[in-house]
Amino acid sequence: MTAPGNNWAFPGPGINFTANTLTASIAGALPSANTGAITYGGAMSYSDTGVALSLNYVAGYNTYIQAIINNMGSGAVDSADWVASNNNGAANNNYIDTGINSSGFTQINQLSIPSGGYIFTKGGDLSHGTADAHPCHFGANNWTIDAMTISAGNALTFAAGQVSTATLGAFGNIPGGVAVSAAGVSPGATGVDSVLAAFTLPASSFDAAGRELILTAVGQFAATANNKQLKLWAGCTTATVGSAVSGGTVIADSGVLTNSGTGWSISANIVKYGALNSNTQLGCQLGTPTPVSLPKTLTMTENAAIIFAVTGNATTATTDIVYRGLTTKYAN
Repeated sequence: MTAPGNNWAFPGPGINFTANTLTASIAGALPSANTGAITYGGAMSYSDTGVALSLNYVAGYNTYIQAIINNMGSGAVDSADWVASNNNGAANNNYIDTGINSSGFTQINQLSIPSGGYIFTKGGDLSHGTADAHPCHFGANNWTIDAMTISAGNALTFAAGQVSTATLGAFGNIPGGVAVSAAGVSPGATGVDSVLAAFTLPASSFDAAGRELILTAVGQFAATANNKQLKLWAGCTTATVGSAVSGGTVIADSGVLTNSGTGWSISANIVKYGALNSNTQLGCQLGTPTPVSLPKTLTMTENAAIIFAVTGNATTATTDIVYRGLTTKYAN
């Protein structure tokens, strides 16, 4: 077999070498050896063990050296990949894959974006970092300022103006907020737990143990001695202001009150514990009014949005209860 110039062309499957007798050369690289490990460009500039293939470029040419896999197909599942597997490797398990999708790839997740590059593992964890005291840098669009940096001391920082609050939501953080009703909101009917306000926590916000959401609602009572009751709910099915709450678990309860012409507040925190997507949380009432509800073990679905609600139950007149605001705070 001969090669035209410096290029080898193989017509397709069925080409086999029974011994390592291939030699080739290009400008800037020494000819490859024809025995032993596959080495292109002469000896490496350092020694190591377990080397099956090395591609080496001699100094003085001031350019780069490449090893290219080029899949010229544009089909729905065409890609070009480097794959490494371990002793338990199989066709669909225990490997790491680095590659790029074709322009016509059919996207089903973030690893299958058309023309997108990727690195992932299957069957084991993926570690990303440095092996000594050097930081990791993250950004996009040929960035000059890191959007996110992990320092050599493993401190995570975000650059000012580089990460939006929407992006932070994906990391399990939400901005604290205050929803104020200047006019006030009263129950839509008497004798029911009517929604005064609702809050939706984005999906996957409880993505690690220790995430905490704190809810505090405030308002006022009319100058009557009628019975009034306030509640905070977690994991509601629906929560429409003016209608009865649907589904959910009471995490804070004022009990029946007869306060006249006073202000009111009701507060609770929800803390994530356990593993990711284990759907394990604890809800606890905070502060006043009394009686304080017992802590509640919750099993809200963590990879979906979670609805929280404030309700008021006015026995005699809806105007006996007026909601004025809800604050939400998120802690790590």
